[in-house]
Amino acid sequence: VTTRQLQSLLRLARARARLALRDTVLQSDAEDAIALMKESLFDVLADEGGQVDVTRVTGMSQKKQCEAFVDTLRRQVQQSQKTVFTTTELRELARAMQMSLRRSFEDFLDSLNQAGVLLRSGGGYRLG
Repeated sequence: VTTRQLQSLLRLARARARLALRDTVLQSDAEDAIALMKESLFDVLADEGGQVDVTRVTGMSQKKQCEAFVDTLRRQVQQSQKTVFTTTELRELARAMQMSLRRSFEDFLDSLNQAGVLLRSGGGYRLG
């Protein structure tokens, strides 16, 4: 448990007490906050099979990982003047960045494509 998680637990327990119109936090409020935190962590850390995978914790949100991926790709375009990348090249870039995706890499690329950030171009992808 991190310091931020403990602080979140305190805020949740206090909020739970306020919902019950109490100024005092009871043990049951703390237990409810812990149960909520456990469920939240399970949702984030569980893989497709429902097994907890602690390697999914990166300290970086999925949105920030996506932004970092696109920024890194933009730098590569500027340095190499290469504009089209294969799926394999993009996968290697994600591995080099130690990205932790909640979904498959293909789904990640599809979401970037749908957002107009990374467009399919022939046999590869280019920045939008």
